[in-house]
Amino acid sequence: MGFSDKGNVDLESVIARQPDLMIAQLRARPALMESGVIDKLSALHVPVLFVDYEIAPAKDTAPSIDLLGKVLNRESQAKAFTDYYRQQLQSIRQKTATITPKANVFVEALAGNSDACCFTHGHSGWGGLVEAGRANNIGSQLLPGASGFVSLEKIISMKPDAWIMTGSKRGNSQVLPLGYAVKPEAVKAQAQTLLARPGVSQIPAVQEKRAYGVYRHFYNHPWNIVGMEYLAKDIYPQAFGDLNPDETYHYIVRHFTDLPDQPFVFSWQQSE
Repeated sequence: MGFSDKGNVDLESVIARQPDLMIAQLRARPALMESGVIDKLSALHVPVLFVDYEIAPAKDTAPSIDLLGKVLNRESQAKAFTDYYRQQLQSIRQKTATITPKANVFVEALAGNSDACCFTHGHSGWGGLVEAGRANNIGSQLLPGASGFVSLEKIISMKPDAWIMTGSKRGNSQVLPLGYAVKPEAVKAQAQTLLARPGVSQIPAVQEKRAYGVYRHFYNHPWNIVGMEYLAKDIYPQAFGDLNPDETYHYIVRHFTDLPDQPFVFSWQQSE
């Protein structure tokens, strides 16, 4: 119906459907307020509920699902999921609490989507997921905002311990094609192409075979706990050798949804 983070909402279409409630991502709140959408809906007695899986993912995801469960009259289902979510997150945080020094991590978000390198996230998005696992997100140190480009030279100078590329299968063949109905061979081939870009071989993590790939869409989704588990294994492999994010995903799909449990490839590692 014409929604965007810039506050562009086709209000006529929304009003015509006579909603009892509108649910929006928290990141869109400033734009929706500035454009007057919230005031107009308020005048029509349509409340707006904001949820967040991206700005502060580790802090806000479970409370957001609990809130959705309450307003949608599905509290027991929401609680079942958030109990599991909190259990998995607590397990990660307990194991990483005593690890020193903290790893320095760079996440190249949607690697290969642009000719320029390197796009990344600050404290939100992938940065928030890295920090939830008690690692240092290099993007948080270099960006003034939520996301942006950082020079390869600057990244090399900061000597990341792990280089993580996110991607998903899409029309752009340059992106790491992680996701559903994907062949591992195709992911590996594109990963090698991305690592062969000028200058990437000079990154300390790449030289030490500490480059990884993770499915892009975990960065803004209630299932971001699966993304956090992949990150934990990549960033602190010795501490999380027994962790199986694939099984966590299967468990979520089978126990908390009616979705088909389709084959997938959500991760890649350079040492494979």
